[in-house]
Amino acid sequence: MENNRKWNGQLIGSENIFTGAEVYKIEDVSDGVNFYHSESSAPVKFDKVLMALPPAALRIIETPTWSPDKMHAIRALHFEPLYKIGLRFKTRLWEKERICLGLRDLKKVYGDQVDIDDQDIQLTGQMKNQQETPCFFPGQFHTLFNIARAPEGNDYFAGEYLSVHHT
Repeated sequence: MENNRKWNGQLIGSENIFTGAEVYKIEDVSDGVNFYHSESSAPVKFDKVLMALPPAALRIIETPTWSPDKMHAIRALHFEPLYKIGLRFKTRLWEKERICLGLRDLKKVYGDQVDIDDQDIQLTGQMKNQQETPCFFPGQFHTLFNIARAPEGNDYFAGEYLSVHHT
């Protein structure tokens, strides 16, 4: 993250990069975009903005009146729980073969040599502070994906939920 900040600072000037500032309003004006954030009483003006905000954030801040299709695409995204789980095995199978394997591939690689059910697998992790990831319901990808990522005036949209590989 720090490297991105330095690289972007060289491109657009470090004075134009704000971290940890809560954005509460985005306003389209005739010659650009105003961003209102918690670190300044006056808006910060940009010619164009690339927003990598999750749809949940776009729902709770004051935004310009974008097209009805864009607003529908933002509201229609569904959020699935995202859990981080750690696995611990009795033996280090991946070290013996010098291959780091995912749990789903153990049976495929080792065949009958490894009985996944016989392994002492312990799950670790916390279910509190659960994260969520935005995703499209079945059928929504074809109708909403291009709308969700299309620019609106000087406002451009990016983020993991707008990646073909993520979706």
